[in-house]
Amino acid sequence: MSLIIKSPAVESRLRTEAAKQGIPAADYALQILSSHLGKPAESAIGGSPFHASATAEEWVAELNRWIGCHPSRKPIPDSALEREMIYDGRY
Repeated sequence: MSLIIKSPAVESRLRTEAAKQGIPAADYALQILSSHLGKPAESAIGGSPFHASATAEEWVAELNRWIGCHPSRKPIPDSALEREMIYDGRY
């Protein structure tokens, strides 16, 4: 399967990051896609699902990958959890 990147800006960023890693852009793109898609639930040759066969290190890596897919948010300020703020005068 071949993929065509129709955005010069994205292609440029891909090539730049691949060069930093010292690998061809196509290999870097494959790494990105593979990590984003994750492991299949079961392999074509009858392997076990991720949750049944993953090591602790694989679980940590997968959790960190999942966390990285979400935008970071500012923490809720402590004042937002005060009784007065929660009940807004109805306590």
